[in-house]
Amino acid sequence: MSTLLGQLGTRGLRLGRIAGIPVALDWSWFPIAFLLVLGISSSLADDLGTAGAIGTAVLLATGFFGSILAHEFGHALVARRFGIRTESIALHVFGGVARLTSEPRRPAHEFWVAAAGPAVSLGLALAFFLVAAVIPVETTLPLPFIVIYLAAAQLAWANLILGVFNLIPGFPLDGGRILRAVLWHRRKSWREGTRIAARAGAVIGAIMIGLGVALAFLTNDAFRGLMLAGIGFMVRQAARAEELRAHSGAAPFAPGGFGPGPSSARIPDSVRVVRLPDGQIVVIRDPASRPTDGR
Repeated sequence: MSTLLGQLGTRGLRLGRIAGIPVALDWSWFPIAFLLVLGISSSLADDLGTAGAIGTAVLLATGFFGSILAHEFGHALVARRFGIRTESIALHVFGGVARLTSEPRRPAHEFWVAAAGPAVSLGLALAFFLVAAVIPVETTLPLPFIVIYLAAAQLAWANLILGVFNLIPGFPLDGGRILRAVLWHRRKSWREGTRIAARAGAVIGAIMIGLGVALAFLTNDAFRGLMLAGIGFMVRQAARAEELRAHSGAAPFAPGGFGPGPSSARIPDSVRVVRLPDGQIVVIRDPASRPTDGR
């Protein structure tokens, strides 16, 4: 499963470069985009007609994934400000990922890199709300204005939810990284901050899985329920892997050997190196191997 999660966002259609950063669409993005367009256009067909419904759906889907891309560029561009390069940005079935080549060296850097994504999303939410607010809601409006209004209103709420959701204080969400940065600064320990943020993330992931399963079985919205459960599973897996990394005694890995701890930290024989969906390279304890450090 770790291999499957690690490959998410690494294969797909390359769109080119924006601000010098390669951008790609993972193959898992396409069926979700198709289902999104199909679902939105079907729900609006009676009110807007076929052309209006499809136009609204395409505009909304494009704007939504563009918003996710902007969220990831928020991380990438602030990271660049602190000397951290971004290997690539990819959109996939569960959102997006900006693969940084290393982790922030200081708590303040971690804080601002993590906060940049939600800040972009909340800024877009405000912008889309303003666009919707200036369009008068009248039945006599030309169809293009109705399409723009509906798309702007929905994108405003989507970005608001995206920004607020990512501020939940549990790793690997942006809020969890912010929590780690604060604890890292206050307690002068990257590992302690990581353990607390990761444990919070594991609990949040479990709650999301439970809510997703309940939504799928207790309502008629199985698609959203399964998506929520899938995101919760990924959050929980990434959180547990990050906690194991903190417990392993090994420093965070990055090109150039960077880590908050001593650069000479040794990788125990009982752990293996894997890549998480968010692009980090971490160590996970291998139960098949005998620990050599007595733990």
